[in-house]
Amino acid sequence: MQEGILVLVLYFNIKFMLYTLWCWLGFYWLNPVRKSMGMALGFGLLRLVAGFILGLGLVGLLTQVASARNRLGINLNSYWVSLILLRWLEWSGISYLIQLPIKSLSILGRGNKDKLWRVGGMVISFVSDLFVIGGTISIFGIPC
Repeated sequence: MQEGILVLVLYFNIKFMLYTLWCWLGFYWLNPVRKSMGMALGFGLLRLVAGFILGLGLVGLLTQVASARNRLGINLNSYWVSLILLRWLEWSGISYLIQLPIKSLSILGRGNKDKLWRVGGMVISFVSDLFVIGGTISIFGIPC
């Protein structure tokens, strides 16, 4: 049990550090006038918390609408497609916040740098999950 808690603490700390660094890079690329490590820390934490809450919601929803007889109780194809879309939306929201004071959110991205930054955030999200692919996710089924 203690080992599982340690894995969770490491998992969330690694994600938080990676998300914060990625947000810092986002300021540098997308809105260098506003760049601030404090804001990057805040947006990294926001992304982590939003990912946890929305990930719980996604798993809960999929257990109802796309259930299956496996460890997670959900259809894995539906899970991965939904998770990819969810992560695109999560990084789109952070991109919008970084680029403020823009007047509107663009779900598809505001140019190549913005799209590349969002995809990079998604890659970071998935790669950081590999850290505990056999541990936290298989125990709790919570993507962040």
